[in-house]
Amino acid sequence: TAAPLPRVLVVIDDKRSNLDQYRETFFALGVPVHSWRYTREDGNVAAFDPDASHALWLTLRPALETLQDQLGPDNYALPPATVRPGCP
Repeated sequence: TAAPLPRVLVVIDDKRSNLDQYRETFFALGVPVHSWRYTREDGNVAAFDPDASHALWLTLRPALETLQDQLGPDNYALPPATVRPGCP
């Protein structure tokens, strides 16, 4: 693109692999990268149980649908995630 490169990149992320990708990409372009890994939520991420979360959602969904019928639409029913063409 015609957009200029940044003079420096500052990145904060909770995943080391994301930080490594930023550093690798921008180092190759000659852009200095200052990165920090955010660790405060590591315990919550480790304790997350996707099956329990899904079961809870299935329990709550009928009540939310009733509220929607009574009060009008809300944003809890988000469209499925999509990947744009050309993105990995």
